[in-house]
Amino acid sequence: MSSGRESWESMFVGESPALRALVDEVRLLRGSDVPVLVVGETGTGKEAVARAIGGGALALPAAGGAAPFVPVNCAAIPEPLLEAELFGVERGAFTGATERRLGRIEEADGGTLFLDEIGELPLSAQAKILRVLQEHRFRRVGGGAERPSAFRVVAATHRNLRAAVREGRFREDLFFRLAVYEVDVPPLRVRTGDIAVLARHFLPSSMQLAPSALAILERHPWPGNIRELQNVLRRAALIAGSMGGVEVAGPHLPAYLVRSVPPPVIATSFRPSRLSEHPKMPSIFPPVIVRASTRPEAMSAPPEPRERTGGSQRPARLADLERQALQQALHRCNGDIARVVRELGVGRSTVYRKIKQYKLERRRSE
Repeated sequence: MSSGRESWESMFVGESPALRALVDEVRLLRGSDVPVLVVGETGTGKEAVARAIGGGALALPAAGGAAPFVPVNCAAIPEPLLEAELFGVERGAFTGATERRLGRIEEADGGTLFLDEIGELPLSAQAKILRVLQEHRFRRVGGGAERPSAFRVVAATHRNLRAAVREGRFREDLFFRLAVYEVDVPPLRVRTGDIAVLARHFLPSSMQLAPSALAILERHPWPGNIRELQNVLRRAALIAGSMGGVEVAGPHLPAYLVRSVPPPVIATSFRPSRLSEHPKMPSIFPPVIVRASTRPEAMSAPPEPRERTGGSQRPARLADLERQALQQALHRCNGDIARVVRELGVGRSTVYRKIKQYKLERRRSE
């Protein structure tokens, strides 16, 4: 995003049309108190979107100061504990309840209640959530009187809730209560122009990304989205740094990224956001070219290299990854040390030292 932006916009790194449209939506919703459903694939940054929306001016409590943003991971709370987590507990409500404990709904009073992974809630729990959203009143476990809580609700999911409603796995009335405004967070594969900016954001300030590595990153479909990219770059920076380099090059990337990429197909799964569908705001989303491997059934990344120890497996050591990167570079460069130095972004003495350390052969064809 450009300079002069508001502080919350720093949560969004990039300049692609898809990201700019998302930021426009967040800006609109920060000035509203309507319920919002944030949808998107795993790793796209749905919680960051929810936090940006929940920090709007209308969420500030009357007493001043920062409004509470209370996240609830619906997938992580066992159903028997859901009421206690959401509604709170009165002292003596059950064995072990030695003191009163506030629930998430009460903590969110005057701010935002963020229901993450709402699609994982069982039907019985959905009914309890629905009543609170309708009345904005609740009763602590073991308590008598109902209590008010003025909160805004933002929910998020990577599930297709419309399909879940049709299949009877999600309550229709709860869906329409949550999805007053639906925000689609774009996957990274439609934001390839942002990858270079994101790489600069994730890499250490002392390290650069080689053009060859950027080309590889821009070809990958990123099933794990921004989270996968961040993990890949952290790993690559570790390997490059261990070799004394200041540049992440292709050999420092995981092997599955440099495999051949299948022919492109037209993506149809990502739906443009509401603002781009408005009759006064023509869509800025052209047909997006992605790769055939971005189909949901093909979107699981291969595991990291592992080594066997007896009958078990454990992650490969850094030395193994370093040796593999150097060996691959020697093979690609036909043993030409000058080319290896340029490709890996390390010093000549480092390359010779590592060749000796790992007992590698320089094979040059005549």
